[in-house]
Amino acid sequence: MLIRNPGDGRGLSARRLRPVERGRVRWQYLLDCRFALIASWVVAVAFTPYLGVKLLPEIKPTEGGHEAIYATSGYRRLRRVIAWSVRRKFFVAVPWCSSSCSPALACRS
Repeated sequence: MLIRNPGDGRGLSARRLRPVERGRVRWQYLLDCRFALIASWVVAVAFTPYLGVKLLPEIKPTEGGHEAIYATSGYRRLRRVIAWSVRRKFFVAVPWCSSSCSPALACRS
């Protein structure tokens, strides 16, 4: 059983439980995490692709096939931007690292 700590404002705590009860709380937490991870994996592997098949529209065959679909001006522009970013990785990565990393930490992946 979890105990409410009204004075410190931290909510429920397992610190005041006997060791046997603490072990039960930790085991229950482990089972909950395990169940959540397995359920998440099932949804990601089975349910999401199924929804993609059911919800996405049928692509009509176009004259020219695969090349004609990707020969549009918008796609060519997107391809140029991606190619430019890949060729100049340093210019793309440095502003991102400087804006997302704290000054005290080095930017590491």
